[in-house]
Amino acid sequence: MKKYIYFLLIVSLGIISTGSVKILNLNVPDLIEVGTSDIELDCQYNYEEDEKVQLDIKWYFENDPSPFYQWVPGQMDRPQVIGDTFKDHLDLNHSVSDKDDFKRYRALLIKEPTVNLSGVYTCKVSSFLSEDVKQKEMIIYSPASSVIFEQDRSQNGHQVNITCHANGIFPQPQIKLTWGSYQFDDSNALVTLEDEGHYDIIVHRLVDHSDIPSKTTFGCILTIPGIDYEVREESVYYHRDGRK
Repeated sequence: MKKYIYFLLIVSLGIISTGSVKILNLNVPDLIEVGTSDIELDCQYNYEEDEKVQLDIKWYFENDPSPFYQWVPGQMDRPQVIGDTFKDHLDLNHSVSDKDDFKRYRALLIKEPTVNLSGVYTCKVSSFLSEDVKQKEMIIYSPASSVIFEQDRSQNGHQVNITCHANGIFPQPQIKLTWGSYQFDDSNALVTLEDEGHYDIIVHRLVDHSDIPSKTTFGCILTIPGIDYEVREESVYYHRDGRK
Protein backbone atom coordinates (compact mmCIF):
# COMPACT_ATOMS: atom_id res chain seq x y z
CA MET A 1 0.00 0.00 0.00
CA LYS A 2 2.79 2.43 0.80
CA LYS A 3 4.44 1.82 -2.57
CA TYR A 4 1.13 2.46 -4.36
CA ILE A 5 0.59 5.80 -2.63
CA TYR A 6 4.16 6.87 -3.40
CA PHE A 7 3.68 6.02 -7.08
CA LEU A 8 0.49 8.13 -7.31
CA LEU A 9 2.23 11.10 -5.73
CA ILE A 10 5.06 10.99 -8.27
CA VAL A 11 2.64 10.76 -11.19
CA SER A 12 0.51 13.66 -9.89
CA LEU A 13 3.49 15.91 -9.41
CA GLY A 14 4.69 15.10 -12.90
CA ILE A 15 1.34 16.08 -14.43
CA ILE A 16 1.18 19.40 -12.59
CA SER A 17 4.67 20.40 -13.65
CA THR A 18 3.82 20.00 -17.38
CA GLY A 19 1.20 22.76 -17.37
CA SER A 20 2.33 25.62 -19.56
CA VAL A 21 -0.45 28.14 -20.14
CA LYS A 22 1.47 31.34 -20.84
CA ILE A 23 0.32 34.89 -21.56
CA LEU A 24 2.76 36.19 -24.15
CA ASN A 25 1.57 39.78 -24.37
CA LEU A 26 -1.17 41.95 -22.92
CA ASN A 27 -1.99 44.75 -25.35
CA VAL A 28 -3.86 47.46 -23.46
CA PRO A 29 -3.55 51.15 -24.47
CA ASP A 30 -1.96 53.34 -21.81
CA LEU A 31 -4.00 56.42 -22.61
CA ILE A 32 -6.95 57.27 -24.83
CA GLU A 33 -9.25 60.26 -25.14
CA VAL A 34 -12.94 59.86 -24.44
CA GLY A 35 -14.88 59.80 -27.69
CA THR A 36 -12.26 57.62 -29.34
CA SER A 37 -13.66 54.89 -31.56
CA ASP A 38 -13.73 51.26 -30.43
CA ILE A 39 -10.67 49.98 -28.53
CA GLU A 40 -9.23 46.48 -28.64
CA LEU A 41 -7.60 44.93 -25.56
CA ASP A 42 -5.80 41.74 -26.55
CA CYS A 43 -4.53 38.94 -24.34
CA GLN A 44 -2.17 36.78 -26.42
CA TYR A 45 -1.40 33.37 -24.97
CA ASN A 46 -0.06 29.89 -25.71
CA TYR A 47 -0.96 26.52 -24.24
CA GLU A 48 -0.13 22.83 -24.50
CA GLU A 49 -2.30 20.71 -26.78
CA ASP A 50 -3.61 18.59 -23.90
CA GLU A 51 -4.89 21.76 -22.18
CA LYS A 52 -6.97 23.21 -25.01
CA VAL A 53 -10.34 21.77 -23.96
CA GLN A 54 -9.74 23.02 -20.41
CA LEU A 55 -8.93 26.64 -21.29
CA ASP A 56 -10.77 29.36 -19.38
CA ILE A 57 -10.20 33.01 -20.36
CA LYS A 58 -11.35 35.72 -17.96
CA TRP A 59 -11.00 39.50 -17.85
CA TYR A 60 -11.23 41.47 -14.60
CA PHE A 61 -11.58 45.20 -13.92
CA GLU A 62 -9.94 47.03 -11.03
CA ASN A 63 -10.19 45.08 -7.75
CA ASP A 64 -13.41 43.25 -8.53
CA PRO A 65 -12.87 39.55 -7.68
CA SER A 66 -15.50 38.56 -10.25
CA PRO A 67 -14.67 38.68 -13.97
CA PHE A 68 -16.70 40.86 -16.32
CA TYR A 69 -15.85 38.70 -19.34
CA GLN A 70 -15.46 34.95 -19.66
CA TRP A 71 -14.87 32.54 -22.51
CA VAL A 72 -14.42 28.78 -22.15
CA PRO A 73 -13.51 27.67 -25.69
CA GLY A 74 -14.21 23.99 -25.06
CA GLN A 75 -17.74 24.70 -23.80
CA MET A 76 -18.92 28.06 -25.19
CA ASP A 77 -19.41 29.13 -28.80
CA ARG A 78 -19.35 32.76 -27.70
CA PRO A 79 -17.99 34.64 -24.69
CA GLN A 80 -20.27 36.14 -22.06
CA VAL A 81 -20.32 39.49 -20.27
CA ILE A 82 -20.94 39.46 -16.53
CA GLY A 83 -22.39 42.38 -14.58
CA ASP A 84 -23.62 45.79 -15.68
CA THR A 85 -20.45 47.87 -16.05
CA PHE A 86 -19.48 46.53 -19.47
CA LYS A 87 -22.74 45.11 -20.79
CA ASP A 88 -23.34 48.07 -23.14
CA HIS A 89 -19.68 48.44 -24.11
CA LEU A 90 -18.52 45.00 -25.29
CA ASP A 91 -18.90 43.51 -28.76
CA LEU A 92 -19.24 39.80 -28.03
CA ASN A 93 -18.97 38.96 -31.73
CA HIS A 94 -15.50 40.45 -31.97
CA SER A 95 -12.80 37.91 -32.82
CA VAL A 96 -9.10 38.10 -33.57
CA SER A 97 -7.50 36.99 -36.83
CA ASP A 98 -6.06 33.74 -35.56
CA LYS A 99 -6.32 30.31 -37.16
CA ASP A 100 -6.56 28.76 -33.70
CA ASP A 101 -10.23 28.52 -32.68
CA PHE A 102 -9.14 28.29 -29.05
CA LYS A 103 -7.79 31.87 -29.25
CA ARG A 104 -10.54 33.43 -31.35
CA TYR A 105 -12.33 35.37 -28.58
CA ARG A 106 -9.35 36.18 -26.38
CA ALA A 107 -9.61 39.96 -27.04
CA LEU A 108 -12.08 42.61 -25.91
CA LEU A 109 -13.58 45.23 -28.19
CA ILE A 110 -14.76 48.13 -26.03
CA LYS A 111 -17.35 50.29 -27.77
CA GLU A 112 -17.75 54.00 -27.00
CA PRO A 113 -15.34 54.02 -24.03
CA THR A 114 -16.27 56.34 -21.17
CA VAL A 115 -14.23 57.69 -18.27
CA ASN A 116 -15.74 55.21 -15.81
CA LEU A 117 -13.94 52.44 -17.73
CA SER A 118 -10.54 53.88 -16.76
CA GLY A 119 -8.63 51.50 -14.54
CA VAL A 120 -6.61 48.31 -14.26
CA TYR A 121 -7.50 45.44 -16.60
CA THR A 122 -6.44 41.90 -15.74
CA CYS A 123 -6.38 38.93 -18.08
CA LYS A 124 -6.31 35.44 -16.59
CA VAL A 125 -5.84 32.33 -18.74
CA SER A 126 -6.12 29.01 -16.95
CA SER A 127 -6.53 25.27 -17.42
CA PHE A 128 -6.86 22.43 -14.92
CA LEU A 129 -3.07 22.27 -14.82
CA SER A 130 -1.78 25.84 -14.87
CA GLU A 131 -2.66 29.51 -15.15
CA ASP A 132 -1.10 32.86 -16.00
CA VAL A 133 -2.19 36.39 -15.12
CA LYS A 134 -1.18 39.80 -16.42
CA GLN A 135 -2.59 43.26 -15.82
CA LYS A 136 -2.24 46.77 -17.17
CA GLU A 137 -3.80 50.16 -16.50
CA MET A 138 -5.70 52.11 -19.14
CA ILE A 139 -6.64 55.76 -18.59
CA ILE A 140 -9.54 57.21 -20.55
CA TYR A 141 -9.19 60.96 -20.18
CA SER A 142 -11.61 63.74 -20.94
CA PRO A 143 -10.31 67.23 -21.76
CA ALA A 144 -12.12 70.12 -20.13
CA SER A 145 -15.39 70.98 -21.84
CA SER A 146 -14.80 74.60 -20.85
CA VAL A 147 -12.17 76.75 -19.14
CA ILE A 148 -13.18 80.19 -17.91
CA PHE A 149 -10.58 82.67 -16.67
CA GLU A 150 -11.74 85.98 -15.21
CA GLN A 151 -10.26 88.92 -13.34
CA ASP A 152 -12.68 91.35 -11.74
CA ARG A 153 -12.06 94.49 -9.72
CA SER A 154 -13.44 94.14 -6.21
CA GLN A 155 -16.21 96.38 -4.89
CA ASN A 156 -13.79 98.41 -2.78
CA GLY A 157 -11.82 99.22 -5.95
CA HIS A 158 -8.44 98.30 -4.43
CA GLN A 159 -8.29 94.58 -5.15
CA VAL A 160 -8.65 92.20 -8.08
CA ASN A 161 -10.37 88.83 -7.85
CA ILE A 162 -8.74 86.29 -10.19
CA THR A 163 -10.82 83.19 -10.93
CA CYS A 164 -10.28 80.11 -13.06
CA HIS A 165 -12.98 77.49 -13.53
CA ALA A 166 -12.84 74.28 -15.58
CA ASN A 167 -15.45 71.56 -15.93
CA GLY A 168 -16.06 68.23 -17.63
CA ILE A 169 -12.52 66.93 -17.11
CA PHE A 170 -11.06 63.53 -16.09
CA PRO A 171 -8.93 62.29 -14.30
CA GLN A 172 -8.73 64.74 -11.40
CA PRO A 173 -6.96 67.88 -12.65
CA GLN A 174 -4.74 70.48 -11.05
CA ILE A 175 -5.21 74.20 -11.54
CA LYS A 176 -2.90 77.09 -10.74
CA LEU A 177 -3.25 80.85 -10.96
CA THR A 178 -0.20 82.74 -12.17
CA TRP A 179 1.19 86.23 -11.88
CA GLY A 180 3.84 86.52 -14.55
CA SER A 181 6.22 83.62 -13.91
CA TYR A 182 5.03 83.24 -10.31
CA GLN A 183 2.46 80.57 -9.43
CA PHE A 184 0.05 81.06 -6.56
CA ASP A 185 -0.56 78.27 -4.06
CA ASP A 186 -3.50 76.20 -5.31
CA SER A 187 -4.41 74.61 -1.97
CA ASN A 188 -7.74 76.44 -1.89
CA ALA A 189 -8.93 74.96 -5.20
CA LEU A 190 -12.39 73.41 -4.93
CA VAL A 191 -12.73 70.08 -6.77
CA THR A 192 -16.11 68.40 -7.31
CA LEU A 193 -16.76 64.95 -8.79
CA GLU A 194 -19.93 65.04 -10.87
CA ASP A 195 -22.39 62.16 -11.25
CA GLU A 196 -21.20 61.28 -14.76
CA GLY A 197 -17.63 60.82 -13.48
CA HIS A 198 -16.12 64.13 -14.63
CA TYR A 199 -14.50 66.73 -12.40
CA ASP A 200 -15.25 70.42 -11.96
CA ILE A 201 -12.52 72.59 -10.45
CA ILE A 202 -12.45 76.24 -9.45
CA VAL A 203 -9.84 78.43 -7.78
CA HIS A 204 -9.78 82.13 -6.99
CA ARG A 205 -7.48 84.64 -5.36
CA LEU A 206 -7.87 88.21 -4.10
CA VAL A 207 -4.82 90.38 -4.81
CA ASP A 208 -4.30 93.89 -3.44
CA HIS A 209 -3.50 96.60 -5.97
CA SER A 210 -0.73 97.75 -3.64
CA ASP A 211 1.08 94.44 -4.27
CA ILE A 212 1.10 94.57 -8.06
CA PRO A 213 2.20 96.95 -10.84
CA SER A 214 -0.43 99.02 -12.63
CA LYS A 215 -0.10 96.63 -15.57
CA THR A 216 -0.04 92.98 -14.55
CA THR A 217 -0.43 89.73 -16.46
CA PHE A 218 -2.44 87.09 -14.63
CA GLY A 219 -3.05 83.59 -15.90
CA CYS A 220 -4.40 80.13 -15.30
CA ILE A 221 -2.74 76.74 -15.95
CA LEU A 222 -4.89 73.61 -16.06
CA THR A 223 -3.17 70.20 -16.12
CA ILE A 224 -3.90 66.52 -15.56
CA PRO A 225 -1.10 64.82 -13.57
CA GLY A 226 0.60 62.04 -15.51
CA ILE A 227 -0.91 63.10 -18.83
CA ASP A 228 0.48 65.42 -21.49
CA TYR A 229 -2.45 67.81 -21.23
CA GLU A 230 -2.25 71.52 -20.46
CA VAL A 231 -4.49 74.53 -21.01
CA ARG A 232 -3.19 78.07 -20.43
CA GLU A 233 -5.18 81.27 -20.22
CA GLU A 234 -3.70 84.76 -19.71
CA SER A 235 -4.97 88.31 -19.52
CA VAL A 236 -3.50 91.73 -18.73
CA TYR A 237 -5.00 93.63 -15.80
CA TYR A 238 -4.73 97.41 -15.37
CA HIS A 239 -5.32 99.60 -12.32
CA ARG A 240 -4.38 103.14 -11.24
CA ASP A 241 -3.32 102.78 -7.63
CA GLY A 242 -0.57 100.87 -5.86
CA ARG A 243 2.82 100.03 -7.34
CA LYS A 244 4.07 101.68 -10.52
